[in-house]
Amino acid sequence: MRFESHPVEGDGRGRQIGLPTINLAVPAGFALPHGVYAARTTIGDRTFRSALHYGPVPTYGKRIATIEVHLLDVSQIHVPDGTPVSVEVLRHIRPVQVFPSTDALVGQVKKDIALIHKIIDAS
Repeated sequence: MRFESHPVEGDGRGRQIGLPTINLAVPAGFALPHGVYAARTTIGDRTFRSALHYGPVPTYGKRIATIEVHLLDVSQIHVPDGTPVSVEVLRHIRPVQVFPSTDALVGQVKKDIALIHKIIDAS
């Protein structure tokens, strides 16, 4: 599956926990099941390996589904509002989960990232 979107304002929580994300507008009719995915994200002429989260963020009490992408191997990138972002979803990694703490969430995301590296490197 491939979709196009654009950045929207987020809560800044990813940056605070050392896992910055680009928050994307949910396209009309978006039909991806909630979860975490291996993906490739293209911004301008650059393509990045990425982790994609689609769904609510129950660990922080967020019930509305959002899309966030974490670009692997990139410590910081600024994507101006309105910039087109293309995402190719490669493989489902796991469902959305509730974590007992931020540390538990960060630990799981780091495991997800290690698996995504293996998946994308093998493709």
